[in-house]
Amino acid sequence: MKKILFFALILFLTAIAMSSCEREDYAEWKLLNEQWWKDNKEALENEGYQTTESGLMYRIEYMGPEGHRHPNNNSRIFISYTGKLIDGSTFDSGEDKEMFMAGVIRGWTEGLKKIRDGGIIHLYVPYTLGYGKDGGGGGYIPPYSTLYFEIDLLYSEN
Repeated sequence: MKKILFFALILFLTAIAMSSCEREDYAEWKLLNEQWWKDNKEALENEGYQTTESGLMYRIEYMGPEGHRHPNNNSRIFISYTGKLIDGSTFDSGEDKEMFMAGVIRGWTEGLKKIRDGGIIHLYVPYTLGYGKDGGGGGYIPPYSTLYFEIDLLYSEN
């Protein structure tokens, strides 16, 4: 019985040690992302980026042809995109992908409504509008990550 209790205690202490290491890593990443915003916000504004009330930074490269539709919360969208972390590493990309606005991160929902079908937008998404404090993308996106996207809205269906 003592061996079982001792083994359980060792497992418990190992789990605590491993989880505290992860929290420290994410705390450092969170600080790096917060500092990135402080260091880059003004430079991005000088490059034509605008900041919304929620903190999303966006620059419209091409609005899309006059008369084309803007997507809404219920739209099915067809896009090509690239997603990167602030360290420049690409965590995702896709060509001619089909998605639903209801299933994308809040930063995309807010940003894509600003352009029409055929438009191209660049987004800097704070973690509060992305994958939050939990991260995402099957482990490719750490918690507290600022995300950069270039999105080409090929077509939307409302």
